[in-house]
Amino acid sequence: MLRTHLFPELPSLVDEPTLDLRPHSDNIEYVSITKREVKDAIFTAAQLNAPGISGLMGRAWRWAWTILEDTIYNLVRLCVDSGYHPKIWRTSIAVALQKPNREYSKPRSYRLIQLLEVLGKTLK
Repeated sequence: MLRTHLFPELPSLVDEPTLDLRPHSDNIEYVSITKREVKDAIFTAAQLNAPGISGLMGRAWRWAWTILEDTIYNLVRLCVDSGYHPKIWRTSIAVALQKPNREYSKPRSYRLIQLLEVLGKTLK
């Protein structure tokens, strides 16, 4: 019941816009992500957040950064440069929490919390 009420089907686009990939003179120049930006994204994530699908918390990625700094940076940079967001990084776990003083037989009495991957948050 929670799934059908809290995760409704997405509406379809009636007038889907056409994709135009031709270069235009007013396009903004693309500048690749820097190592500092990747580090800041990893280190601004909560250390003790609830783990996502991988089971790794923010603290684990901070520890990994000290050893695998170049590897993590290159992985994120290549994803950003190619426009690829790995599916596992954008998949979340939804946890339903009860709202206080509500009738718990109704689906709207629950709040959904999305547990996202730390590296997925760096690509946002």
